[in-house]
Amino acid sequence: MKSATFILALQSCVHMSSAFAPSVGISTTSSSFIVAPPNRISSIQAATNDYGLGMPLSPADAKRIGEMRERIVTIPILIMETILPGQALEFSSGDERLHNLIDHVLKSSEDDGSSSPREIGIVGSHGGNVLSLGVTVPISKASVTVDPETNIMTVKSTGLRRFEVQGEPWLDYDTFSFYFCQADITDRHDPLSEEQIVLVEELSNKLPVLVKQWLNLVENKVTLYKKQSIDVAQKILKDIGPMPDKKHFDEDHIEQYYFNSAMWVASLMATTRLDNLQGVDIRAAMLACRNDLDRLNLAIIAVESGIRRLQG
Repeated sequence: MKSATFILALQSCVHMSSAFAPSVGISTTSSSFIVAPPNRISSIQAATNDYGLGMPLSPADAKRIGEMRERIVTIPILIMETILPGQALEFSSGDERLHNLIDHVLKSSEDDGSSSPREIGIVGSHGGNVLSLGVTVPISKASVTVDPETNIMTVKSTGLRRFEVQGEPWLDYDTFSFYFCQADITDRHDPLSEEQIVLVEELSNKLPVLVKQWLNLVENKVTLYKKQSIDVAQKILKDIGPMPDKKHFDEDHIEQYYFNSAMWVASLMATTRLDNLQGVDIRAAMLACRNDLDRLNLAIIAVESGIRRLQG
């Protein structure tokens, strides 16, 4: 059973599996977060009338403040392995802290009378340090089951939106089981110049060619090593699904194609790193990219690096 670490920096045995990305789990030790004071407020809240600290704002400023407030959400967080938007995630644990976290999320949704699932944040770690970037995961009653005999809770969901932790997380003072954070939803596309848009198009055409070349090299390596023909590409694509096809995206949704392609390559690299097939895990770096140009550049660098290693 693979393990992950909860936010309290205490080891908890959690089984993780994924359909979009590989079934990967790591054992890490998180850094303890500083507990923020109960009355902490954000700079955005302080700039509005919510706390009696209002200031005169122009209509344009008020609009920007409103957009920022919609981006900043308060969510519970868990430390696991870095996941990607679109990644199907399943994890199980009998840890009481996970039960308390999920119970809080479900109760909050009931109290609000909302039919929409609430979200929790999944953040990864690197070298024992907790990353500030993560992906939200929607939680609903339909996504949670509990074994009555073992009390093991299983959560099934899919990565939804990228976010960045703002400030220091603070402890759940009701059960002392988990932490909250203010998350800046970064799931948006920063504008590009006309020259950059042209370059993005060129990179998006180059990427599938490189992926095909890389998969062929992987196939040859495994066949040579095991002295038998193995359809590695078919196995990998079964695990993560086929690479997004540009012809399925019209002009109004082409940015989504660029985004999906880069995320797919990040998942591909993470999958094959486990089989010693020269893949590198770029998922955390991919989450840090703020536009399609950066994402596609990173994807191409990763694939080209894998090609050079396999050829060497």
